[in-house]
Amino acid sequence: MIDIKHYLMENAYNLRDDKELLRAWADVKVNYSASQEEFAKAVGISSRTLRNKISNDNAFFNQCLEEFTQVSKDSDISDDVLSAFVDNIIELGINPRSSKDLQLFAEFFNVTSDQIKRIIQIKGFSFRGWLQETNLDFINEKKMFKDLLSIDVLYSQNKQTVGATERALEVDLNSPLDQYRLMYMGAIFMSLYNQYSYTDVLNQLSLIMKLEQIKQGRDLPVSDYEHKRMSGTLEQRNPMEREDAERYLLDLDLKDDEREIFIECLMNPRPVPKPTLPDKETVKKDKEKYIPEDEFIQWLNKMTNNQDEEMY
Repeated sequence: MIDIKHYLMENAYNLRDDKELLRAWADVKVNYSASQEEFAKAVGISSRTLRNKISNDNAFFNQCLEEFTQVSKDSDISDDVLSAFVDNIIELGINPRSSKDLQLFAEFFNVTSDQIKRIIQIKGFSFRGWLQETNLDFINEKKMFKDLLSIDVLYSQNKQTVGATERALEVDLNSPLDQYRLMYMGAIFMSLYNQYSYTDVLNQLSLIMKLEQIKQGRDLPVSDYEHKRMSGTLEQRNPMEREDAERYLLDLDLKDDEREIFIECLMNPRPVPKPTLPDKETVKKDKEKYIPEDEFIQWLNKMTNNQDEEMY
């Protein structure tokens, strides 16, 4: 819903004049579907007073309604213009110049505090996103990130790893490199799951994996930018002090929990690198490229038999 007071001020309606008041009411009624109670509250009169004014000059009010209704029907805006308008609204929300820009964005897209909370929560639902959002004080983050970014079957949202998701489907369990990689990532998982760094195991697996990657020419170079982007250590954008953040949001009609969310965002802005690639890849599976089910079962049986023989 629009801020009726702000809209009427922008359009310079003289609300002390009864005809201007009725014209303003017809405007917001037609163009913004405002209720009579909302309008009356915004202009500081009772709904009954507004009804009386309409009754006293009903012909003029109906004329205003027809005028605004006709203008609304006659509006002929091209798709390009509408698209540019939406782009501008989104830009206001991403890079607001004032609290009014945030309010316009929230009202236009009907954004609620629950939606904001949900987005904040699901940002960590992917493993890559979770790593970026989490402080792993029990593990050598820099080394872990560089090891993961050097693996060419892990999609890291950069050009070097395009196709990594599909390459991962071709992992050969008999390949030493793939075995080392799977062992290393399994050890990483255990470390993260248990909140404990298995330093010796991780270092050994990391070393033999890296050597095998280099030997096979499959070791991806990791730039400082890629490491910082992955580990979430890019420079923050102009964090605000709490007093400044509260002052910035002063004009917004927010509930206490909503205000705290926006204040937190302004005080602790996240780095916003501009990804040139999608967050995840879409893979078209080609069944002929992979092991048929019966052959896979035979392979599992063979592995099981080998383990049984070793035990006895």
